[in-house]
Amino acid sequence: MKTIRRSQQSIMALLTGTIFVLTISSCLSPHYRDYKSNDQEPPEIFQPIPVERANGLYATVGYLTSVDSANIELEDKPAILPSDIKELRKTTLYSGTYPVIEVKLNERGSEKLYLLTKENIGKPVAFVVESKIIAMPIVRAATVDGEFFIAIGFPEDDIDKIINILKEGQEK
Repeated sequence: MKTIRRSQQSIMALLTGTIFVLTISSCLSPHYRDYKSNDQEPPEIFQPIPVERANGLYATVGYLTSVDSANIELEDKPAILPSDIKELRKTTLYSGTYPVIEVKLNERGSEKLYLLTKENIGKPVAFVVESKIIAMPIVRAATVDGEFFIAIGFPEDDIDKIINILKEGQEK
């Protein structure tokens, strides 16, 4: 019986992590899932929002039903810091046609991500890099595996810059 429960827990962890990846991707652009399946142009690029915050992943404050980008409020401190990241790399989706950032968190970061996503289901979280929100996905489920993609629609050069900035923050 214990083996079955562990298997079920492993499957749920895998599915939950997958849901978070899809959530990040699908909420940044409503056309993300359709990209390339219908020979469409890439999704619209998320327009960064200036904020006075350090690099990291933040919970939003006062979210009710929709996000007014001009007035988005973030927690004072990030829930996840660059130092919580174990690995960052540029990879692609859609058979190599759509560049994304793959993020793997360390154990402490994975625990923080679980708490952040568990407490913010149905609400956006904000990725801040260089005092700008670069992505704001809606959390659809708690994730436990500490791995996700940031699919932002930026050119590859910008993705490389974001990865370098976050890697520098890992060292501090």
